[in-house]
Amino acid sequence: GAEPGYEQKHFGENEKRGRLRLIASPDGSEGSVRLLESARIHASVLAEGERVVHALEAGRLCYIHVATGAAQVQGRALAAGDALMQWQEAGEVEIAGGPCEVLLFDLPP
Repeated sequence: GAEPGYEQKHFGENEKRGRLRLIASPDGSEGSVRLLESARIHASVLAEGERVVHALEAGRLCYIHVATGAAQVQGRALAAGDALMQWQEAGEVEIAGGPCEVLLFDLPP
């Protein structure tokens, strides 16, 4: 029943470098764009050897997409265009760069 909307925002590489930058969320926190869903989307640009960790809550889904480059996600090697999904397992999700740009989707079940 929500009214449709449109929002656009640019997040520069420096805002994403070496960290998980929140780019979309239900409440628009941290300057992210608003979603009409209980999802949080993060973007990260990692140099070779850099890593980021996301704390996944129990019952949530985590979908990671490697947009460019290559990454190690939960110890698995992924290349540009590859993705990995983790679900129903609370804990840390680790992404290591090689270098790469990744998107992390924290989703409801």
